[in-house]
Amino acid sequence: MATTATTGELKSIPALLVRNARTLGALPAYREKEFGIRQSWTWAQTAAEVRAMALGFLSLGMAPGRSCGDHRAHGVSGPHARRLVATRAGEMDAMTVQVETASGDAALYERSVMDILKLRGRIELVPRGSLSNDGKVIEDRRKYD
Repeated sequence: MATTATTGELKSIPALLVRNARTLGALPAYREKEFGIRQSWTWAQTAAEVRAMALGFLSLGMAPGRSCGDHRAHGVSGPHARRLVATRAGEMDAMTVQVETASGDAALYERSVMDILKLRGRIELVPRGSLSNDGKVIEDRRKYD
């Protein structure tokens, strides 16, 4: 099976991913070690996962063409700044996703957060401009005393 493409055909990484999912779908795209066991992801699985994450980011208000991270550090004001905060609740880790928004309805964000992160957590709506502009997207506040 030919896996090469002309330069004009593949102008972006998403185009390369779509092409590989279509032509190499069942073949491994990458492998990672999880819980001591090597896991393999096919090109088709990888494309489906990337699509799900992209749709989740869109549902959170990220515009097409924008990048992830602290977009305010680059002077671009998006509709919702976000920060994931990890804490401890007894012997368990707890996750809170802080979202800067004028909305008062956390349910608007809960499903997308679970779909994207594959974790359960609490949504905390905070006023616009209240998250510090320190470049952190994930803040670890856990203490192991």
